[in-house]
Amino acid sequence: MNPRHLRTIFYASMPRGGWPAQFAVITGWHRGGAALDRVSNEANHDSLRTEIFSRGLLFFPIATTGPDLASAFEPAFGIACALGEGWQLGRQFKQETIYWVDEGQLALVACAGAQPLPLPLASWTERVGGEMRV
Repeated sequence: MNPRHLRTIFYASMPRGGWPAQFAVITGWHRGGAALDRVSNEANHDSLRTEIFSRGLLFFPIATTGPDLASAFEPAFGIACALGEGWQLGRQFKQETIYWVDEGQLALVACAGAQPLPLPLASWTERVGGEMRV
């Protein structure tokens, strides 16, 4: 697991009706931890959006970056779903980790292994650096 994932900052606008009680944060970028070109990353992101939409899940845009804001912003989705479904989506899209928010508490979940095991990080609101500009 990349140690930078422990310190990620999120930019997101609260969905209409407020934050879901439970949601996963998943990106389609950097499959398998590889540094892919922008065209490949955008195609993977679009494939993830199509998969989420086909499942009929509520989702909203999020951008992630490092705590120093020096890292590039990476697009992701907040997806209202059960932990198991979010973890399976992360595995399907070859992610090293996903983020899990449960009742306002943020956790990091490795996609490897036999089952999802959330590692508590912080409160969600402590890690939201600002609103997303769409």
